Amino acid sequence: MITRDFLMRQLHQFVQALARALFARTQHNYDDARTILNEALATLPGGGTPDSIAELADGLRDGSLPADEQVLTLADVLYEDARLADTLGHYDEADARYAQALLVYEAIQARGAAILPLHFLDRLDAVRDRVASA
Repeated sequence: MITRDFLMRQLHQFVQALARALFARTQHNYDDARTILNEALATLPGGGTPDSIAELADGLRDGSLPADEQVLTLADVLYEDARLADTLGHYDEADARYAQALLVYEAIQARGAAILPLHFLDRLDAVRDRVASA
């Protein structure tokens, strides 16, 4: 069970991991970037597995977890890991991560978060298209 307090503490770690991974990506260290993101995801209860991501999305939808711009960081970590997997030619892994990111993005949208970044709807549409084409 993912609790609100636990997730809020994790968000700081996800922001740091995302920044480090994006830097590694700019240096063309794609494997290092994926390792950074996957280590961060592994700290989630359930280790960032599809089931644990689905549980988190359910918590966002039912209101037991906050659906705000901070939680968007988790979806962005999943999205960036999917992009890196694509870059490395790991297409099945990319498909799975895009699907997980989509679950979280759609859960945030379903709750009607008051403040979302401008890129949110564009990214949501892009992820939907990618998942639909898989």
